[in-house]
Amino acid sequence: DGPWLPGAPVAAATGEVLLLTLSPDLAASEWSAVLAPASRPDGSGRFEAGAGTGPGPVTIQTPDTGAWTLALTIRFGDLGSATWFWRLDVT
Repeated sequence: DGPWLPGAPVAAATGEVLLLTLSPDLAASEWSAVLAPASRPDGSGRFEAGAGTGPGPVTIQTPDTGAWTLALTIRFGDLGSATWFWRLDVT
């Protein structure tokens, strides 16, 4: 396990659906999204925000109001996986 990174800031409203796409559209085999309070840099208190299989957009509903870290991990079949981090400021 690597460090829990704070990520680039993104603003969103409570209950909003986030749509994430890859450009170019790479052959993702599965994905998972995890949210954790941004005030906990060790990632404690994290919970699953969504998961799916196959290519296509990733959709995640925003959590309650607050500052969160969103970690999105995408697996690319036998090629391995990558994880992206964002700071999600929900109002």
